Amino acid sequence: MGGMGSGPYGFRGTKQRKLTVEEVPHIEVQQLKGNLHNEDLTCSWDNGEQSIRILTKINCIILKYRAGEEKIKEYVAIKSSKVGFGERLWFCCPECDKKTARLYIVGKFFRCRECHQLTYSTCQESGDPLDYLSLKIRRLQKKLGLPFGNGILNCPNINELPFFKLKNMHWETFARERERLELMQLARLRAWLEVCRRF
Repeated sequence: MGGMGSGPYGFRGTKQRKLTVEEVPHIEVQQLKGNLHNEDLTCSWDNGEQSIRILTKINCIILKYRAGEEKIKEYVAIKSSKVGFGERLWFCCPECDKKTARLYIVGKFFRCRECHQLTYSTCQESGDPLDYLSLKIRRLQKKLGLPFGNGILNCPNINELPFFKLKNMHWETFARERERLELMQLARLRAWLEVCRRF
């Protein structure tokens, strides 16, 4: 048996919930590949309400943005490593200098996942079968082309199935993935009924 705090997350568990990488805005170094020569780029999130200006150089980028009323300007070094016959680019975290493909903003600053103590949704919710199945259903619904907006009110019903395949998806793939989605939804229903029986 586990000790104190070893149970699952959520209202049935005991652990304090951490932020996940899926919940916070980030910048990805691969998106800058080919644009590291004095480019002036803009990245936005929250329906355009928040934005960041990215000035690119050969070996670094300069981040300019606002955190509330405060103006932030920060330099982020970029390194490369050989991969096969090419190379892969990396950010160097401004705090720990660790190479990372993504930098996440929590509070005022962009940092790596470890510095912000972020986790993944699958790790966060793996102790709760209902939440874990919900996460997998949402991902598969999105893969199959069901419309997702910003916020929970703009998501499709958890039990919704697609009727039309995406333009570039084969019918065989669509049929297989749709059947997998339906089986997940049935499994989630069984898990939900099991939770209801406990109360």
